[in-house]
Amino acid sequence: MTTRNTIIFLTIFSVFVAGGAAANDYVEQKRLEKFYSRPDLLPLSNDEEFEREVFEPREYVKIKSLSSQ
Repeated sequence: MTTRNTIIFLTIFSVFVAGGAAANDYVEQKRLEKFYSRPDLLPLSNDEEFEREVFEPREYVKIKSLSSQ
């Protein structure tokens, strides 16, 4: 019985952690899409490649608050 409970617990815990990671990736993707969808943040030329920087949440809030002033 104890082995069965341990296996059930580990399975549920693993599903919970995987679901949290998937939700975090989804939210991060939507946040970046919203942040980079503003026209003033797009490059001037479509020919050149550019790398998007990944901002920490604190930096994102700081940048948003500075842009509204």
